[in-house]
Parts: sequence; C-alpha cells; structure tokens
Amino acid sequence: MKLVYFLFFVFIHSQQSQAQSENFQIPSRSTMAEEFRSRTVPLNNWLNTLNEEGFDLICFGETHNSYFRELESTKIIPLLNINNLLVETQNSRVETILLDFNNENFDNVNVTGATFTNVLEELFRSNPLVSIIGIEPSNDQTNQATLLEIEHIQNGTITEYTTSRDSMIAENIKTILESGKTRNLAIYGANHCNYFGGRLGFDTPFMRFLTNYYQSTKKIINVHTFLPEQDNLLRIYMEGFGLIERNQDTILFNTKSIPPENYNYNLELLNLLQAYDVIFFPAN
Repeated sequence: MKLVYFLFFVFIHSQQSQAQSENFQIPSRSTMAEEFRSRTVPLNNWLNTLNEEGFDLICFGETHNSYFRELESTKIIPLLNINNLLVETQNSRVETILLDFNNENFDNVNVTGATFTNVLEELFRSNPLVSIIGIEPSNDQTNQATLLEIEHIQNGTITEYTTSRDSMIAENIKTILESGKTRNLAIYGANHCNYFGGRLGFDTPFMRFLTNYYQSTKKIINVHTFLPEQDNLLRIYMEGFGLIERNQDTILFNTKSIPPENYNYNLELLNLLQAYDVIFFPAN
C-alpha cells in the first residue's frame, strides 16, 4: 500500500513539475525563426501581391537623400501599380515642380531638398496617368490653426486637443481616401510614417492618426528601410536564420502580427516590429 502511495506521489509531482516548466519556458530560436520565415519574401513577390490585392495607402518612409530617391525610382515605383503619389510638399507647389520637370530645369526638381527627377521620370514612364498630390498643410490650414490658438489665448480658454502639422497631413490624406481614390503611395520622412512618435516632438505621426481613424476599414501599410550597411538586432537574427542575403532585396511583412512572446519580449525588437508593418532590407 505504501508503494502505491509513493508511486502516486511521484506521478503527481512529475505532472506539477512538467506544468511549471511549460508555464515558465522561453520560446526556442526555431519558434522565432519560423515566425520570421513565414513572413519573409523577396521584394518583387511582395509588390506583386500588393498589385493583385490592392491597397489604400502605403507610406514609404525615407531619409531625404539621393540614395532613397534612387531606391524608390528603381525598385519600388517601376513594380508597384499606383494611382496617386503623395509627396512631402504643399499641393500648390506641385504645379511648379512639374513645370520645371517638363522644361528640363532639373536643378529645381526637388522635394525636401533632394532631387525628385529620377522618381518623376520612372513614375511617368510606368504610368503616365498617375496624379501627384502635395499633402503638406496649406497656408490656409496653418493660418486657421494659428488663429484658433490665438482666439483661445485671448478668451482665456484651454482646449483639450489641438491641431498639428501631422494632424493636418492626416486630414489631407483623409480627403483623398474619402474621395474613393485608392493605391496611394506616400514618400515621406520615416518619422511621419512611424506608428509611434519620438522624433516629432509632441506631435503624433500622421500614420497613427489614420490607422486610429480607419482601423481595419482601409488597407494602410507603412514601410521602414534598413540600409545595407546598417547593422541592427533584427538584421542579425534574420541573417542568422538564413532569411536575408546581401545581394537580394528582402521584405519582412505583417510584423505587428508576430506575438512578442515568440521573440522573448525583446524590447528592441518590440519597438521596431510594432512600429511598422513592413521592414525592407535592400540588396547591396
């Protein structure tokens, strides 16, 4: 009888130990690798899927320099079917930019201080009917926001909410989306395409405004690009898992859907994978 009790005790203890070990185990590297592998495709495959499925807005975050403009004109625009290109300037300036482009005054064809000539050349070659829309706040929008602030100050009233540069950009994009225009590509500073602020002072990125407003009713995607020479923890893991090669353009998509526990709640990865939908690793 004592033997029976002893064996029963051993069985219960082993079950409890097994349950405890399952509760407090960390995910294996193979679990993490599979999460990344199932979301990794060559750039061309991802662009083809977007063309087939359609989209409402893609925000391609950039640094305003010739490298990104070359990247956009050679690897994104030729393969992505878009109806509208949204650019980081006032819409009133777009006509002047296009006039200089058509007159081959290429020194004046720039947006945010970097040449836009190669982007426009490829854009019109791929789709002559595409529209270019400046979505920066207009002078009227800025003046109205300023007058409203002055009015509150004079009346001694305190407002719980206020407008900002990015909120006005979001309003301009909303006007486009509400008109039924789809397949919009925005080439914008990476901080504005982010879902979280940090480098915008007290402002909220326009992408956060839009995703909060539309939830899942619009297909809105943001893209973050890591330069080939830019080392980071995500690249280290991706290369370690054999998922990216230096000579291939690679996309990691649907990043926010990766359960944080499957990359062991690493804060550096969490901040990155929750801030963007897509990570782009260009080839050298």
